[in-house]
Amino acid sequence: MERENGVGRIKELLKANPKGLTIEEVSKKLSLNRATAAKYLNSLVMSGQADLRELGRAKLFSITQRLPLTNLLSLASDLILILDKDLFIQEANDSFLAYFRVSKESLKGRNIEQSSLAPYFTGAHIAALKQALDGSGSTFEIHIDGTGRDRYYQMKCIPLVLEG
Repeated sequence: MERENGVGRIKELLKANPKGLTIEEVSKKLSLNRATAAKYLNSLVMSGQADLRELGRAKLFSITQRLPLTNLLSLASDLILILDKDLFIQEANDSFLAYFRVSKESLKGRNIEQSSLAPYFTGAHIAALKQALDGSGSTFEIHIDGTGRDRYYQMKCIPLVLEG
């Protein structure tokens, strides 16, 4: 519990100082042991929550600037579908929704195998998705017909770890 409190306090301090702080500055401002501050800052960097820049011999830590996932997805022309560890649909971009002529509300929170997308995904596709959950990405060709347009796509299953 103490660790979460320390990490939370450091994140708040970094947010308030967008130009960044050194380990020494963080430890003084939060009355933390320098080694503890360094450990927490390094864990924030490793988890992608903080950035590290080196200015000469000094290490400068700042909060990571994050682009919301929905904004990033809306920029992509590829068909993108994000599933959780149980194959429940968490997000789909506009290109995906337009191609399959479905609404986000009709997909979000449904298991892909019980969704309106189920006819488009074979057992091999589902197996590849499950493999990605184990950390093994894969790429293969997928044939989709049934939307009135016969298409071939390259399907990429990419394991991701998202905050939260």
